Amino acid sequence: MNTAQPNTCMYLWESVKVTEGLRNFGAGAKEEYQRMIAEEWAPGARQDRGMTLVGTWSVAGMVGPYPWCLNLWEYRGWEGLAEMNNAQFRSNSQQTIDMDKRLEAWFARANKLRSFVYDRMLSPSARTPTLSELLARGVRGNAYYHEVVQLRPGGANEYQDRLHAEWQPAAERLGLALVGCYRTELRNDSEAINIWALRDFAHWADLEIALRQDAAARRWVAATEGLVEDWKVWLLAPYARAPLQTGALP
Repeated sequence: MNTAQPNTCMYLWESVKVTEGLRNFGAGAKEEYQRMIAEEWAPGARQDRGMTLVGTWSVAGMVGPYPWCLNLWEYRGWEGLAEMNNAQFRSNSQQTIDMDKRLEAWFARANKLRSFVYDRMLSPSARTPTLSELLARGVRGNAYYHEVVQLRPGGANEYQDRLHAEWQPAAERLGLALVGCYRTELRNDSEAINIWALRDFAHWADLEIALRQDAAARRWVAATEGLVEDWKVWLLAPYARAPLQTGALP
């Protein structure tokens, strides 16, 4: 489905290793971190920093790194990313981020739960829905399918166009709902990230069978040979109070 207008937002993809997960075998640590993101950080960040939470997920240990969480934030284009950096680095001499005294307690608690953060800046395909459009359409899942696709250098735009034209109709027939198709910025246009909503993990199992047997799925994989060099899949479990799950902005 086309968006009414091309999506001109930018996105921050944030993967977070949760320190306490291994010690307690995930005994509430990931959920507490996600609660802090969705219910404590996101409302103020949307107002003060122009960053709107799309979703926060727990990466399923069977298919992805454990114990990790994934956050996706939406910004008002490149200008919004610049505003976020201005909020974090408020003076020319400042060498550390987030010196706002209001945030010290939050960071002190958050840093007890996380030990590593890795970010990507993402730009959406023109047909990727904005968060407002996702909410209006009721796009949500009880599980999510997350793909990191390695492409030949310079191939990201072609891949995004072809995904919408060649694969998305077949994927929707298989029950997937596209959250977004994004290009990783600040590199040589050689990586894309896709996020799809699934009904549940049983739906994921059906999808894996279809990817091996469905004619349209097999055609898509064959057609992208030479453009797609590799891909990796993570399965994601959503935090219930994030916007994609509640259907409302933070």
